[in-house]
Amino acid sequence: MLSTIKKLQADILYSGVVYGTSGNNTPDAAAAITVCRKHGIRRIRILDTDELAIQSLKSMGIEATVGVKDEDLPVLASSYEAVKSWFEANLKPYVPFEFVVNYIVVGNQFIPGPNGKYVLPVVKNLQRVLADNKLSQIKVATLVSTAVLRAVFPPSKAAFSAKAEGDLIPLLQHLQATVTHTHRSYWNMFDALVDAFVWAMEKRELIVKMVIGETGWPSTGNGQTTTPELARTYNQNFLRHITAGQSPILIEVCPCYFFADGLICQDFATFSAHKAVYWDNGLGYWNMFDALVDAFVWAMEKRELIVKMVIGETGWPSTGNGQTTTPELARTYNQNFLRHITAGQCTPKRPNTYGEGFVYSMFDENGKLEAGDQGVGIFDANEKPVYHLYFLYPKSASN
Repeated sequence: MLSTIKKLQADILYSGVVYGTSGNNTPDAAAAITVCRKHGIRRIRILDTDELAIQSLKSMGIEATVGVKDEDLPVLASSYEAVKSWFEANLKPYVPFEFVVNYIVVGNQFIPGPNGKYVLPVVKNLQRVLADNKLSQIKVATLVSTAVLRAVFPPSKAAFSAKAEGDLIPLLQHLQATVTHTHRSYWNMFDALVDAFVWAMEKRELIVKMVIGETGWPSTGNGQTTTPELARTYNQNFLRHITAGQSPILIEVCPCYFFADGLICQDFATFSAHKAVYWDNGLGYWNMFDALVDAFVWAMEKRELIVKMVIGETGWPSTGNGQTTTPELARTYNQNFLRHITAGQCTPKRPNTYGEGFVYSMFDENGKLEAGDQGVGIFDANEKPVYHLYFLYPKSASN
């Protein structure tokens, strides 16, 4: 089923594609960038800093998330100088003037595992290198899957697994503490009140880490100053505010596996339900995607962590596993995912926050071992769409 991928207008662009290279007939990076340009896809996640990909991105108007090669991490973890050399060789000649880099991903599902110990040292040194080059707007992250959780359903029961905690918790604590401030003027009273404490401590030559022990807004009790709408607005904007400058954690979220195993119904798997299918702690879930994302939220809350999340990859194979992997199911899931994250809905536990995400993958990954992981391409080897899909781009972008 071949069709044209069409372009829609939206106020914010947060969707993109993953360019994987596990196929034996995958078009090269230059072709992938051209396909993105042709079909209005303005964000791409590249798993490394392939020279052809980097050169192809120049002046194309496509924002990139790039990765550090997994095999390079042990060497890069050894020193700041090693990371500095990597940056100077791979990215410094091009950013920010040739193209935009949003994120640098350090380790693709390295945690849990024996190599997870390399992630945090590389993240820290890469952040330092970016700061030294006045490029702190580029955020450094890693990608993890639900393998870091010892339970995923119901979401409120989720917690980080023992095998992941040793490397993951220190990383999340670091990401939570790393905030880049972009202005010094006050846009809200919250910042002014926090800085009142900072100024008071500085006058006594004190520097002490502060944690927001509590904040909030009542929904009743004092007339028009305490309404549910004001309470929702303040509390939601507070959550956005404290994660705004953070480096995120990228997560892999794949409801298709749960559907293939017969654990959930098709409508719940593909964002097609017309009402809440599952309730957990008073929160109604209309789709499995939200439930899986909230599993990460619950797991972090149990460790007193609030870290921004980006959907590093999600998708649905169009072939490989019988009736659970058809072009129609793949189109339905991926299209509904794109609509979901750009609608500002996010999840029941984290509502009304804009999402970011990447569809996996541009082309088939027939080099993967699992059959269900192979037919994931939204384009075929001839660079033609496998099924009808709409991507979103900003109103300010050219047609």
